[in-house]
Formats: sequence, C-alpha cells, structure tokens
Amino acid sequence: MKSYNVKVSKWGRSLGIRIPKEIASKHGLGDGMEVRVLPEDNGFRIIAEKPTEE
Repeated sequence: MKSYNVKVSKWGRSLGIRIPKEIASKHGLGDGMEVRVLPEDNGFRIIAEKPTEE
C-alpha cells in the first residue's frame, strides 16, 4: 500500500489534512461527505462513512 505525506493546515479553530485525489477516488470520497476519525494509541484512523439511503 502506497503511503502519502500530507501537511496539516489550520482551518478556523481546527486543523485539517487534505486527502490525495487517488485515495479519495478509490474510497468514493467527495466534497461534503462525512468520515469517522478513530483515535488509536499510535495515531488515528479515518473511516469513510457509507451514505445512508433514504
């Protein structure tokens, strides 16, 4: 699995990272979609949330 180096940027009073297009496309991520951030002992994991069908 390829790894990427990305920068952390200030976004209002929070911090954000940019997800490379290759990863976003592979996992079906788009602007405005929600993800889950899971804290772990050695960092964190980001999980793509599946859209709910109404």
